[in-house]
Amino acid sequence: MITKIKKNYLYILEVLVFILFFCHLTYYANRSKFGYFYLNSFTVITLIVGVMLICGFAFVFSKLKKLKMEQKFLIIVPILGILYLASFPFTAVPDEFNHATRAYEISNGYLTSRNYKKIVGNKLDSSISKVFSNKNYNELINNFKYKTTGKKVKYSFANTALYSPISYLPQSFGIFISRLLTNRILLQLYFGRIFNFLAFLVLMYYSIKLIPFKKSIMFLIGMLPVVFQEAISLSPDAFTISVVCFLISYVLYLKDGRRKVNSKDIVILSLSSVVLSQLKIVYLPICLFIFLLPTDKFKSKKSKYITLVSIFFASVLASLIWLKISSPYLKVQSDSNQQLTYILTNMVRYFGICTSTFINLSREWMYDMFGRSLGYYTVIVPSFLIFGNIIYFIFESLIMENKRENLKKWEKLFILLIIIVIIGLIFTSLYLQWTPYKADLVKGIQGRYFTPLLILIALVLSNKKLVLKEKFDSKYFDLFFLFENVCTLSMIFIYFM
Repeated sequence: MITKIKKNYLYILEVLVFILFFCHLTYYANRSKFGYFYLNSFTVITLIVGVMLICGFAFVFSKLKKLKMEQKFLIIVPILGILYLASFPFTAVPDEFNHATRAYEISNGYLTSRNYKKIVGNKLDSSISKVFSNKNYNELINNFKYKTTGKKVKYSFANTALYSPISYLPQSFGIFISRLLTNRILLQLYFGRIFNFLAFLVLMYYSIKLIPFKKSIMFLIGMLPVVFQEAISLSPDAFTISVVCFLISYVLYLKDGRRKVNSKDIVILSLSSVVLSQLKIVYLPICLFIFLLPTDKFKSKKSKYITLVSIFFASVLASLIWLKISSPYLKVQSDSNQQLTYILTNMVRYFGICTSTFINLSREWMYDMFGRSLGYYTVIVPSFLIFGNIIYFIFESLIMENKRENLKKWEKLFILLIIIVIIGLIFTSLYLQWTPYKADLVKGIQGRYFTPLLILIALVLSNKKLVLKEKFDSKYFDLFFLFENVCTLSMIFIYFM
């Protein structure tokens, strides 16, 4: 027994340090909310559950060393997901009410919204508006009493009307199922949240399982608090992130494997690409990733390009079709034609605007991309946890575990080009939609918009000169990610107490 303790003294020390930090952060969050330390039963329960989670998973990680990364993900994430689901009241996540009305609209069979002159939205059950305010858990519990009335009123959700119905497929299906079981409106919306989380869980599990290398980066993306926040809400962001990760993983899985691409693979690649094209048009260039598949994976060079060009063409066509359908909603929000004309006639000036925006705000985006700000910037994750994520990301991106992940220079340049194009599309879309005419900075960009790019950035940074000869014991990193989320959950619970 003493020998085992000596052997694991660093790990035990890490557990003790994390518990002390967790207790300190819980104390700090409590004191910040009340102005003094208010030790109520809720705070005590938060402390007990947090310490139990850290100790419990620390024990599991130490015993199950041979557990695969996707298996760890499947053990940890459902538990944390339930806690995040319980911690974030409905509408506590940015724009969730508008996402809810759009998902509810689709669940009723309305794939497109209606244009009521200056209002874009639809007529939905009047009880939805009654559950809008959930400033704390008391309000949330009280709002569970409201039932559907059958009376319909107009709701305005111009920004989410732009989203394709595919974006809300998990959420709307969950809401549709719930209406067969209950007439309580908030419970129906929580069913949408649960199905959104399940879709994220399944896609990220297979993303980690299939990718032949950089599994740790996939694991990191799935464990970020900001990703959890989106996954347990009615927002389509987590669905977007997980579809991006799955498509990239599947391409690398086929590229690394020995067998040729078959009809099943073509169907999966086609569905993934078309679905991705419907989520957010700015991420459409990621569909080009399929062209990294080598010729020897197909019957011939001709077969390769016919297959891949057809998939990409179908993705572009699907995206353009939805863009055409949703374009009237965009005009209601802002007259983007004038802004577009300004960009096209002042390309050098616009490049300067984008550069200036990047220089001024890139640090904030990086912090938020790794999960610093949650909710409506109301819950701030401690900086040292964010730095831990960034350091881990850089380390795991640069280091190669084996020669299999040695991408060719042209492949890295190709991926880098995809990243640059996507960033350009993010800047331009927000300059057209949300930025005042001729503004000197692009408005509305948030760090989480760049989260889907993390795996692509990691592939570009991978260095063949830095090959890891001995594999690190991942239990130390696993415990850090768990600790980060437990601390974040504690701060969220206390904030909404």
